[in-house]
This record gives sequence, structure tokens and C-alpha cells, in this order.
Amino acid sequence: MHKLFLYLYSKIQKRKSLVVLLGLLYLITGVIVFTRINFNEDITRLIPKSEKGDQTTEILENLQFSDKITILISGGEDKQGAADAIIDSLVQYPSYVKNIQGRFTEENFEETYAKIQSQLPFFLDQEDYEDLAQKLQPDSIKNLARQNFEALTTSFLPAHLLMSDPLGMTYKGLNKLRKLAAGEEFTLTDGYLSTQNGEMLILFVDPVFSGSETKENTKFVESLDRIQEEVAASFSVKVDMYGAAIIAVANAKQIKRDILTTVLISFTALMLILILYYRKVQLPLILFIPSLFGVITAILLLWIIKDSISAISLSIGAILLGVTVDYALHILTHYKESESIEELYRDITRPLIMSSSTTALAFLCLLFVNSEALKDLGIFAAIAVIASALFSLIIIPHLYHPIKQEKPTLLDQLARFPFEKSKALISICVIFIVISFFTFHKVGFNQDISQLNYIPEDIKKTEQLLDSTTNLNSKSLYLVSYAENLDSALFAANQLKELWKELPIIEASNPTDVVLSESQKKIRLQRWKEFWTAERKNNLRTHLNSAGQEVGLSPTAYDQFYELLDTEFDLNQAHDWGIDVVGKGGKYYHITTQIKIDESHREEIIKKINGINNTLLIDRQELNESFLGHLKDDFNRLINLSFLAVILILWIFFKRLELVLIASIPIGLTAWVTGGLMGAFGIELNIFSSIVCTLIFGHGVDFSIFMTAALQKEYSYGKPVMPQYRISVLLAVLTTILAIGALIFAKHPALISISAVSLVGVFAAVLITFVFYPILFKLFITLRPSKGFPPFKLVHLLFSSISFLYFGIGSFLLSLLTFVFPDKWRGVISKFLGSVIQSYPLMKHTNIIGKPMTPSIWIANHSSFLDILSLNAVDPKTIFLVSDWVYESPLFGRGVQKLGFYPVSKGLDKGLESLQQKVAEGYSLVIFPEGTRSTDNSIKRFHKGAFYLSEKFNLPIQPVLIHGASEALPKGEFQIRGYGLTLKFLSPILPNDLSYGTEVKDRTKNISIYFKKQNHELRKELEGPEYFKEMILECFLYKEPEIIKEVKKNLSQKMKAIHSLEIQDKTRILHIGNDFGETDLLLKLHFPTTKVDSYIQAESRRDVAKNLYLKRNITYLEEMSANHDLLIISDGVKVPESFKAQFPTCYEVF
Repeated sequence: MHKLFLYLYSKIQKRKSLVVLLGLLYLITGVIVFTRINFNEDITRLIPKSEKGDQTTEILENLQFSDKITILISGGEDKQGAADAIIDSLVQYPSYVKNIQGRFTEENFEETYAKIQSQLPFFLDQEDYEDLAQKLQPDSIKNLARQNFEALTTSFLPAHLLMSDPLGMTYKGLNKLRKLAAGEEFTLTDGYLSTQNGEMLILFVDPVFSGSETKENTKFVESLDRIQEEVAASFSVKVDMYGAAIIAVANAKQIKRDILTTVLISFTALMLILILYYRKVQLPLILFIPSLFGVITAILLLWIIKDSISAISLSIGAILLGVTVDYALHILTHYKESESIEELYRDITRPLIMSSSTTALAFLCLLFVNSEALKDLGIFAAIAVIASALFSLIIIPHLYHPIKQEKPTLLDQLARFPFEKSKALISICVIFIVISFFTFHKVGFNQDISQLNYIPEDIKKTEQLLDSTTNLNSKSLYLVSYAENLDSALFAANQLKELWKELPIIEASNPTDVVLSESQKKIRLQRWKEFWTAERKNNLRTHLNSAGQEVGLSPTAYDQFYELLDTEFDLNQAHDWGIDVVGKGGKYYHITTQIKIDESHREEIIKKINGINNTLLIDRQELNESFLGHLKDDFNRLINLSFLAVILILWIFFKRLELVLIASIPIGLTAWVTGGLMGAFGIELNIFSSIVCTLIFGHGVDFSIFMTAALQKEYSYGKPVMPQYRISVLLAVLTTILAIGALIFAKHPALISISAVSLVGVFAAVLITFVFYPILFKLFITLRPSKGFPPFKLVHLLFSSISFLYFGIGSFLLSLLTFVFPDKWRGVISKFLGSVIQSYPLMKHTNIIGKPMTPSIWIANHSSFLDILSLNAVDPKTIFLVSDWVYESPLFGRGVQKLGFYPVSKGLDKGLESLQQKVAEGYSLVIFPEGTRSTDNSIKRFHKGAFYLSEKFNLPIQPVLIHGASEALPKGEFQIRGYGLTLKFLSPILPNDLSYGTEVKDRTKNISIYFKKQNHELRKELEGPEYFKEMILECFLYKEPEIIKEVKKNLSQKMKAIHSLEIQDKTRILHIGNDFGETDLLLKLHFPTTKVDSYIQAESRRDVAKNLYLKRNITYLEEMSANHDLLIISDGVKVPESFKAQFPTCYEVF
């Protein structure tokens, strides 16, 4: 992989000017495209969508009442004058102000009054007619006439309006309009809308732009602030303003202030630190060039595949893409420590590509979230991350040339600290993990997005004042009835009235009292005609004229009223009142009903209302729970998908499930501890911090990947490189803390939440990765090779554990049985021991050649624990002479004692009598003449014991060759390999066969020679060219992929050639090559008695060979030496002919 970037580096070096020109053209193209992109600034695109959610969003987008700005005027003597001044000032901003409500002049009052009278039948309901019927009683009419006369001098209504409707029918309509527009808690005081106590005047401003259009509203809010100050000073009143636009602008300003005061300061500090560390003034420019190219690439691709792009997603992406700067830092750090550009690319390419791929794939998982903005973010961030990593690899090495520093910096010293060996840090990690068991579940998801708004103190006080005085804020619920035609929407809204009787509602304002469907219009018009019959009108005229004259009114005072009653109303006179709670947006008509409730009944009311068709409940908390509840579900799914994506990428690059699992454990622990610490400190997730979790997750993955690269490199070459990788990780942590963590000092709640999650997550990631990951890697990978064993393989470990568990439980149970009935269970034990070998599924079938003579003394080569199991499985009537650990084993010791096994540590003389008895009973004795297990394929010197007993008991010697056991389960090993066992019973050597000598000493020596020769022949027969391939590849298991790839290639070319060599025992071999030590292992495994010295040309390859766990007495030379019997040359290494001539024999392996 690194060779491609090395090739590009060399090509660019030769054509720098052309590449710079192409880069500038690319950037210019990106800028031009950026200016032509259609950006969507709709914040609702961030909210997860569903079928119902899309419908809800469409309705919400077209509601206007929620964007109103409320102005409260209190204190002072001239509140009306202040209200007039505010209104006069606001009308000068027609581009921002659509309508102003709250002042009723005589002119607009008369206009409204007349308009209501012109369609009076449509304002009156059944309850109104019942009230009218009471007023038409003779006594009531007399009182009415007297009240009308008195009102002529006291009411603010003009006389002609008062006399045009003495029954107050028009006022009923006016009151319904007022109630619909402002609610019951307001009243009219001298033509101004005010609270019931008259202490506060209220103005409502309908802005042109919605509350989410912050850019357009900023200037408007600045004008409102200026008007507020001027009016308050001029009229000595208190003016308070509240509304969505005001809060949105306050949020935007606070975010800008926070970024200026925190991020810019921290960014400057970070740049200074990096400039001092890398000794490069141009460093800030160098760092951000790859990220700039990455962002341009993402924008270009988004422009190609999408019609419009969410501006919100790009804004969030700009924050999250701080991770891309880390890629440049990784390259800078490694270049600083690398000896050459080739070493740089070899060390950094793979982990950087892995890191960017996992992060990009995690971002792409946002495509599964039902949010258009988050999908845009996923695509944008994924492309930008990958592109930034690639551009970093291509660009950075050309722009930065490291300066060697003799004196280590503070950061260097910190990176050299052995975190994994610190008992204090390990204890802290353990404590955090344990605490997380009790606190992880406490992490909540804050679904109230309003709590993430920054609300200045003055606006908070206004909100509290508005709530306490008018009850407009938290206790109001809005019910939106919607349908694809107006009549259906009105019908749905009208049905809600039946609910008011069942639910504990304080107050309800329903537009259907004023806005009628066609059928309702017909009903009300018919009711008017039925009520005002000719007889009723005549009776009213007679009684009203008489009563009026009695109080001093002229006979013609009520003529205008009589004309109103005689008016022929029709359906065309009922027209739209322009009420903002009735409207149409998209394909839906919507009717909004406002209800006031007691907070204690909120859940009960919401539960009842949510079951009504074609009705949307608009309540801040309920909407947040509905919309953001989906986000919470999507976030949980996102985490799972991201983790699976990371596992997939790790698998693709590592190609070993063991490395994937080991790397995943710190990632999982980081998430666990992060959640635990958040729960412990009461930090909640929200819509913004959830997105930032992708960054934290990416950081944890990046740290694990780079730590894996460091640990693999150390394991491969045996040289400490961890500090170099720790520095790059620490710099990544530093950038996150200073760039995002510094927002903890911000005032905006959203920024604080982002910062808090970032700080906790990064702290957990670096602590777990630095402390636990090296421990895990050592435990599963490097610890065993340091003791001469291969590292764990997951499949081998799993199956070996099962087999040993089966053996342990079975041995313990059978030991108990043999303790009671020793002889009756021998056959069962024999079959059980055979089944233990068969229980390992990867092991090939045991092959038995020949048949033993019984009774006899079996002698066998001994290299594995499997030897005893396989031999006893052949014949249960065998007595083993065993070492103390077998005889005294707590698991099966008592069993073997009862079976007659004899401990050789007691000496043969003391056991002659018991052994003689067993022989007499037909038992064979099994002895391993080497006295201990061999650690390789060679057979050690034989001891005399077996041959002494053969002479004493006059028993034949039964030689048994055991092949494959030393490869399947070597001495001290737990992990079983998949090699098959072969047991070959040679011809028995009778006591009277004197060809091997007459004395015990001679027979021991000669039978040993014969045994070894037969073993050599068996090995030649069974061990083909690829027999040791698995063992050799295990030596390179988990080393760097490039090493493994080349070793496999070399083995395929060399195995047959090495196997075909004829090399005598104890030959001193000099191997000269340029591989990673695989040729030396082939020689030593095929010819175990030889002495191999090796000279590998490349020092780095020699380091790998020296660091292999399978030493087998191989010596690696720093220079060539001619003091050997045989010279073997491989890998095309050129050796002078004069040097070759110094060896009796020379082979060249190709």
C-alpha cells in the first residue's frame, strides 16, 4: 500500500510546478462550485423524519403564530404613549414587520365593528341565541334601554355604533375575535390590549421572517433593541420583548462570542505549541492544506450527486472535521522520527488509511438516520475524511522537512512514560470501569431542545413575567386540525369542542367560533332567520321604542338597528378574517386551537389528544419527545452500525479476528467508561452531543489503530517505537482539547454539552488506549512468544480450552471411580484418553502403524503431553513410569496412583516388586528413555532404566515412534495445533537378541542409535516440504502485514528446495540471505541436530528474525564468517567467489 504513495512522491518531486498549478486550479474550481451551491438552511432537516414526522414538519413550517414577538409595556404614567411610539417606529420597517396587534383606534374599531355587523349571523351560536331570548323579555328590554342611554355618556363606543346594536350582538362577535387573537387573560383598556388588571399593555408583532431565519432577523432585532431603549427612556416605562427571533439572534451572537473567546484563543495556543515542537513557522498553513483539499473534494462530489446541501450539516461537519488535522499531525510526527521517506510511508500509510476509513464508514452510518441534514453530514464528512487523509499522505512530505532535536521536549518525555506499567493508572482505569457498571445506565437523552438555547438573563426574566402575568408560555397547548380541504379541517377542529367537557381544561380558544365551514354557515344563517321572525322583530320594535322614549331617547334612535335586523344576509357575506391560526401550507389546510391547562394534568390531556385523527398536538416538550425520541433510537442504531463498520474495516486491514477483537476491546471500554463518567457527572446526551459522539468514537478507533501499529512494529522488530506513536496520539488529544474542549468555558448550553462529551470521551479514549491496550496486546500476543511459544490463535485457544476442560473434568471423575474400583475402569480410561485427542476438531486422525507385543517394555520418544494419552489409548493394560507432576496432580494424581503408575523419582530399585507384579498380571511398562520431554524434533540421550528393567524382568523392548506430538502440543504449551499423530510400533527387541550388545550400557547406546535412525526415516516419510509451514507462519503471526505477505511468498518458493537438501547431523551451517528468518527456521526444523548461523543483509530484516519466538539455537551474525561446514545462499544475495571457496559445500536456494 505504501509503495503507491512512495511512487507518487517521486513523481511529484520531479514535477512540482505542474502539481502546484493543478492544485490551485482544483481549489479555484471548488470555490466557484461553492458559490453556486443551493444551501438549505431549514433547521428541521436536522430532525429525524418519519411518515408522520414529514407531515408534522410540513404543517409546522406553515404555522405563523409561533413566530410572533410579544412586547410588554409596564410602569410609568404614559403606557399608551409608549405603545404608540413603538408602533410608529415599527411601521417604518415594512421589510421586517408584517402586522402589529394591540392598539385599536376609533377608525379601525369602527371598521371591524361594521365588518362584524355585515356578517353578524355567522358569529352567533346557540348559546348566544339563548342569551338573546332572555334579553327580549319586556323587563329586560326596559333595563337594556336604560343602560343604552347611560352608555351614551360613559362608553368609549361612538353613539351611532352603540345604538346600531343595543342587544350587543356585534360585541359578542368582537369578543370572540378578541378571545381568538389574544385569549381570556387580555382585555381592552382605552383601545389598547392589556392584562386584566390593566398594569401592562401587550403588543403582538408578526415578523416577515420566521424565527429560524437568523441572518435576516439579526438587523431587525438590533432595531427592536434600539426602539426598546429609546421608548423606555422617553416615556419612563419598562419595555420587555420576547419571541423566537429574539432568542435565535441571541443564540447566534453568543455562539460567535464563545467561538471568538475560546476557540480562537485555544487555536492560537495550539498553533504556538505545534510551531515550537516542529520548529516550523509555516506549520498552520501546512496542517490545513490537506483538510482544505478534503473539504473541497467533499463539496464537489456533493454538488454532483445532490440538488441542494444542508447548510447545517456543513456547519456541524466543519467542527467534526477537526479530526482531519490529526492526520497531518501523525505524518509530521512520524516524519520527524523517520530515517527516510520510505520508512515514513511504510510506517504511516496503513494506519492512516485504516483510521480514515473507519471514521468515514462511521460517518456513512448516518445515512441510516431518518434526517436529511444528518445524511448530508454523513456523506460530506466521510468524503472529506478520506480525501483529507489521502491528501495528507500526498502533500505533507513535500512541505515539511524535519529538524532533528537532540534535547527531548516535555511532550517527548511524556510519550516515553510507560503508562501500561503504572499501578496508579491501572487502578484508576479499573475503578472507572467498575464505577461505570453502576452509572452507565444513568446517561439520559435530553429531548428538550429548548434547554440547548442560550437565553440571556433579561429574556429569561421577560419569559417568567409573560408566564406569570398572562399564562401564555409553558401551560399553553396548541392543537392543529389539518386536512386537504378547509371544510374537513374545520370539521376536525369543531369536533375538539366535545373534548373540553371531558378534560380538565382551564380555557380553550377555538377558531371554529369565527371561521365556518360551508355547512356551518348554512346552519347559522338558517338559525338567524328562524330566530328573527317578523313577529319577534315587531314585538322588539314596539317594546324597545317605548322603553327608549321612557328614558329620553328619540323615536328614531334604533332605526339603524331595525335595518340590521331586516337585512337579507347570504352566504357570500361570510368571508376570511385573515386570522393567523387558520391557513394553508403545502397540501394541508390547518386550524389551530389554543388550550390552557394545569401542568399537573398535562400527561392525561396529551394522552387523550394524541389518539385523535387529523390533529397535531403542538407542545414544546411533546414535540421534542416525539421528534428527538426518533433521534435517540437512531443514535443507538448508529452506534451499533458504526461499531460493526469499524469491525469490518479492522477485519479487512488486519485479516485476523484476534487483532480485531483486541483492538475492539479498548474501543468498547472507551464507550463504556465515557458513558459511565457521563452518568456519574450527570452529563446528558442531546441532539448535538450525539453527533459529536461520532468524533469521539472515531478518536477511540484512531487511537487503537495507531497503538496497534506501534505494538505490531515493536513485536515485529523488537525495538521500542511506542513513544513515537504516543506523541502523535497525544497531539491529536491536544488538538481536540484545545479546539473543542475549550468550549467548556463557553456560555452557550449546546457548545458546553459538545465540549463536555468531547472532554470526557477523549480522556477515556487516551487513558484506556495507553494503559489497557498494551496490556491486552502483551497478554494475547507478545507474552507467549517471549517465553518461546506462539501467540494465541482464537480458534486454537477456543478448541484447546474445550479439550482441556473435557480432559480435566473427565480425569477428575474417572480418578474418583478408579479410587474405588481401579482395575474395572482401565478400558474406559483408555477410550476416554483417546477421545480427548479426538475432541480437538482441528487435529488430524491418529495413525497407528504396527501392533505392540505384550507384555513388554515400551520405549517411546517424548516431546508432548499427548504422548501419554495416545499410548494409553492403544492398550489400557499399560503401566507408565511418570514424573512427579503427573503422579501428584490434584486433578488425576489419585487415579494414576490407583492404576499402578510409578514415579521415577523414587528410583527403580524401590519399585521392582510392584512393577514385577504388574508384569506378571500381563501389563506392559511404558518408559520414556529420554527422561524428559524434548523441546524440538530431536531425540535426546537415552537413560538406562528401560533396558535395566528389560534385563531384570526378561521382557522384550517394544520401540514406539511418536510423530507429530511435538508439533501438535510442545512441552509447556497449552494451545494445540492441528497436526496429526502417528504411532509406529517397530519390531520388538527380544531379551536374547544380542545384536545390540550384552550389557545394559551397550544395549542402551545401540538401541538409541537404531531408534533415532528409524525416527529419521519416519520423519522423511511423513514430513513433506510444507509440513512445517504452519509452525513457521505462526512465528510471523500478528507481525506487520508486509512481512507476512513476503514470508508466505518466500516459503512457497523455498520449502521444496530446503526439503530436498541432504544435510548430515551436527553440520555447522552458514546461511546468507535477505529474508526475515524463514529460511533458517526451515533448515532447523528439517535438520534439528544441525547448528545454523545466519547472516541477513538488511538490518531491519535481521531484527525481525532475531525477534521470532522459535529460536531453535539459531545465531544471527552481524558479519559473514567462514568457520562452517556448509554454506547456503538464498534470496539472490551476491557472495564473492573467494568467500564461497572457503566452504566444502555450497548450496544456492532460489
